[in-house]
Amino acid sequence: MGISREISLKKRPQFLCVYDEGRKKNCRTFVLYYLSGCEEKRFGFTVSRKIGNAVIRNKVKRRLGELVRKHYDRFDNGTWYVFNAKRRTALASFAELDADFELFFQEAHEKASADSHQRV
Repeated sequence: MGISREISLKKRPQFLCVYDEGRKKNCRTFVLYYLSGCEEKRFGFTVSRKIGNAVIRNKVKRRLGELVRKHYDRFDNGTWYVFNAKRRTALASFAELDADFELFFQEAHEKASADSHQRV
């Protein structure tokens, strides 16, 4: 079932805030923008018409939403996330998308541990 309306970004200014002030992580099947320092964790999805017709775009959003639901506890509190689908997102299997999520979390964990070592 995807994510609930309470934790999703819906308004254009929210998306623009994440794009302008946040950071960017490029994965194989999607681009993830994220902005820390917000009141709660929220998620947004953008799928361009270049990806396909409405049926395909909605399928991509449902798949990404399901992966967010599956990995919800691994996302940082107080951060807004925006997933931009690439053309390859529509062609990728659910397992490939899940592998990209795992790769993102591994890199984020490695970066966090590297940052903590540098501060000491």
